[in-house]
Amino acid sequence: LEFRRVLFRSMATILCMKWGKKYGPEYVNRLRSMVRRHLTIPHRFVCLTDDRTGLDAGIETFPIPSLELPPGSPERGWTKLVSFSPALTAPGGPELKGDVLFLDIDIVVVGNMDAFFRQPGDFLIIRDWQKGHYTGNSSVYRWRAGTYPDVLEYFRANLDAVRNARIDEAEKVLILGENLAALLGI
Repeated sequence: LEFRRVLFRSMATILCMKWGKKYGPEYVNRLRSMVRRHLTIPHRFVCLTDDRTGLDAGIETFPIPSLELPPGSPERGWTKLVSFSPALTAPGGPELKGDVLFLDIDIVVVGNMDAFFRQPGDFLIIRDWQKGHYTGNSSVYRWRAGTYPDVLEYFRANLDAVRNARIDEAEKVLILGENLAALLGI
């Protein structure tokens, strides 16, 4: 196991999430299969989930870290923000290192994915082709593991303001990720 963790320090990571009943394990298994066919660089495939039943053996699974929101707060639109959780880089969890590419489990991959890991930058998100150049689409985003460790703290401290901002999930991830340094003054 220790050799495996050392090996993964230099690998890219694909991260996805499956929770609730909307999507079954076949979505994660298909995504893994597409990634295996279209990503030629060494990589891990990690799924954060509340139910690993039916997931293929080659998929690393871990529990979804808690958003730790106040009781009664809806989590649905915010769950992806746990991708920035320090718990994902800490011992005992997935111990993410290097570049991590988040993929929604309902996307379709039709071509080589290597370019997602060649593009420089600590946080990248695909452009939302429906909304134009001003926002991203959180179905695909990449960041360097361990960067932006304060995203969840900022989110929790400003929950009401962020929730009332009338923006969609992709914009939430974009604002809290890409602009976090400016928001926190770092």
